[in-house]
Amino acid sequence: MDRGFTIEGLTVTYMPRGIGVGNADTIQQRARFFGYKKPYLGFCRLYLEQGTLDAFGKYVEHEEDIRNQLIQIQRENKPLNDWKRAFVLDSAFRPCRRQVLEFDYLRGRFSNEWVHPRVVLAPDDVIHGNRQTLDRFLSGKTFKEDEGHPDRTVTQRHDICYNVPLHDVVNNLLVPTRITGTTDSQRYTAMLLLLSYALESNSSELCNVYQMSRGTERSRSIDENGEVRQLFQGAAPVSPKEQQGEIYPGDRDIRETERVSVQIHTLNLRMNDDFVANNVPVIAVWIPNRIGRDWLVQDQQT
Repeated sequence: MDRGFTIEGLTVTYMPRGIGVGNADTIQQRARFFGYKKPYLGFCRLYLEQGTLDAFGKYVEHEEDIRNQLIQIQRENKPLNDWKRAFVLDSAFRPCRRQVLEFDYLRGRFSNEWVHPRVVLAPDDVIHGNRQTLDRFLSGKTFKEDEGHPDRTVTQRHDICYNVPLHDVVNNLLVPTRITGTTDSQRYTAMLLLLSYALESNSSELCNVYQMSRGTERSRSIDENGEVRQLFQGAAPVSPKEQQGEIYPGDRDIRETERVSVQIHTLNLRMNDDFVANNVPVIAVWIPNRIGRDWLVQDQQT
């Protein structure tokens, strides 16, 4: 009585087995025990081990996410090659056996953490385009100086715009921004998936947007791969330990814990002792635990 097998007129199924290695496609196929039974669905009974029952519930979330994405692709009359393979998928599952996949996938979970690109040095046309995207997004928005200790330095003082609609940030800032690093791009796609999922649950979701150092340029070191060594400025003072962060908590704490927060950094990049790029916009997004999800993104190579 394994995957794909149905029995006409079946009303009762007893399945004591667990989910095994957790291949989502196998778990889905096992769910065909009901078949086409709508006329007498009220008579059907199913007995499952608790872990299997939970797995089917989680799988429904995964399948609805995929269906909604495919419906959107169809509505926009786009080819499937333009579909970004980014899914909500519980960590208990694997999509299928790896041997049947041509391209590998990356998976993870964003929860109470910052998401930002590591590779910040990009071609001139990408940097220029991202500057234009940022200028358009900021146009018409009202910022004010964020509150903090009066002894903060100039670079530790930031501007904040409260209660920005999350859909505005996603559609007019995050989606148009170009990311060049392969792993960065996968993680960025996963982040957009989670934010879209949050907006499906609450279209009125709000966030805060910070212009770090009030929009002035910060100097950051990069390695030979164009990866920033440290995007976030640390706490001040550093010592003594009992006074650490009294004046400035550090960039990572410039956020609201339960709300999506967006930091806009403007960087001058140097490699060794030479500056290689100026006025490079970099965006960091705080994903709170309440909208965190397990995700999976597949490589899309040509």
